Amino acid sequence: MPTVEIAGFEVYYQEQGEGTPLVFLSGIGGDGRAFSVTMRHFQPQFRCFAFDNPDSGRSQRRSVSYSTSD
Repeated sequence: MPTVEIAGFEVYYQEQGEGTPLVFLSGIGGDGRAFSVTMRHFQPQFRCFAFDNPDSGRSQRRSVSYSTSD
């Protein structure tokens, strides 16, 4: 399961394709599954990334508060 540590917690991400990076961002509480079809469309031309926000999807659950800037 691909993860990256951001501000001290593990965030799950999806990656597809090759080329110029293209990052898909969902709103607070959203996860990368919202972009599955979109990523398949763009992956022949771009290196697509989508991630699960903290406390959602497959990302780590936080026991302490955090802000949107985190």
